[in-house]
Order: sequence, then C-alpha cells, then structure tokens
Amino acid sequence: MKAAEVPEDFPFTIQDLPGWRTVVLERKFQGENVTVLVDIPTSAADHTHDDNADKEPSVPWAIIASKEKGSLLHVKGRFFPGRISVEELLVNKIGDSDNGVRYAGPNFLKLDESVQHAIYDYLEARGMTSNTADFVIHYMLGKDANEYLRWLRKLKVLIE
Repeated sequence: MKAAEVPEDFPFTIQDLPGWRTVVLERKFQGENVTVLVDIPTSAADHTHDDNADKEPSVPWAIIASKEKGSLLHVKGRFFPGRISVEELLVNKIGDSDNGVRYAGPNFLKLDESVQHAIYDYLEARGMTSNTADFVIHYMLGKDANEYLRWLRKLKVLIE
C-alpha cells in the first residue's frame, strides 16, 4: 500500500518506528503537551460501542494533554472516516501515584450533552479533527500492510 502523504496543515509530528504497531503523534498547543498514541486499525464490526460504525475501519487512539505542573487529561477513542469517537476520559494531576484504581467518571455517553460537546471542542482545538481522522486512517492502513509484509518476511526466514 502506498504511504499516505502528510498534509501540509497536519498539526502533529509523527513518530513511526518500523516493527511497532503504535504510532505517536505529538504537538504543543497553548502551553500544553499533546501526545496521541495511535494503534493499528481494526474493523468497527469488532466493537459494539458505536451503532453507526457498521463495517467501516476504525483506528483506536489515546490522547494525553498535559500542562506543566498541572492537570492531565487522558481520552481514549477511535478514528472513523470523517469523524472521531470518544469512549472514555480520565482527569488526573501530573505526578499523582498510580496506586489503586482511579475513578474515571461516568460512561462518556451518559455525560450531559453539553459536556460531551465541550470535550469534542477541546479535542478539535488540539488537532483531533475529521481531517486528522481521515489522514490517520489512511496512514495506519498503510502501516498495517507494511507491518504485515515485514512479519511475513521474518516468518519466511524463520521457516526456510
């Protein structure tokens, strides 16, 4: 599969290590460090959280937005063609211990609609847009194909 060309207005730098399934997107935004971990795509049919998904490809992501010596927002979701979907979010303080299980708040879909919209606006301002979703899906489908070929070559060497 042909590698996706990075759009000029793509707000993130891309760290993509051959042999790894996760790609890291990074940027700074108004004093925040924004890191997005993107994984190899899966079929949306494998996930029942989104009734609109049908069989369109989806790419799981997790974004961590942090302010120096401040709070940290960790949001998980999926890229779908032309849109993003939020599944869960966690608010934390930088440096807090990870001992125990933290309260992650209610299910995202049970939050008041105004809170849901505010989270989507927050993410969009940091570069999580429909254009980002479309590019990342294309990029990760290419990565998946390339990693599969790399895996097949390793397997061939092993069994010959």
